[in-house]
Amino acid sequence: MADSTPPRPRISRAWLIVLVVLAVLVLGDLNRRMANARRLERDAVELQTQVAGLQVQNSDLQTSVAGATSEASVAEWARGEAGLVRPGEHLIIPVPAAGQTPVPTPTSVEQGPAPSHWAIWWALLFGG
Repeated sequence: MADSTPPRPRISRAWLIVLVVLAVLVLGDLNRRMANARRLERDAVELQTQVAGLQVQNSDLQTSVAGATSEASVAEWARGEAGLVRPGEHLIIPVPAAGQTPVPTPTSVEQGPAPSHWAIWWALLFGG
C-alpha cells in the first residue's frame, strides 16, 4: 500500500527564530505599555488629590476675599490703618510733648548654654 497523504510543509528553523524574536519584541512592548499605564494611573490619583486640596484652598481664599472686600472690613481698615475719617469727624493724632524723645526699651535675647567642644566637633563631622 502506497502512502497517499501529501507531505506536510516543514517550517524552517530560520522562520521559527524570526517568530520567536517577533514574539519577544511584542511581549516587551506590551510590558512597557502596561508599566506606562500603571504610572499614569498613579499620577492621576496624585493629581486628583492635589486638585482637591487646591479646590479647598481656592474656596478659603474666595471666602477671605469676600470678607476683606465687605463694607465693614473696608471701613475698619480706613479708620484704623489709613487714618481716614467720615464727614463731620476730626482726626486726632497723639504726638509726644515738645522736647521729649521717646526712649526705646531694649529687649533681651535669651541664649541657651554654650555647646561643648565635643558637640561642636560632632556636628561639624557628622552633620548632627
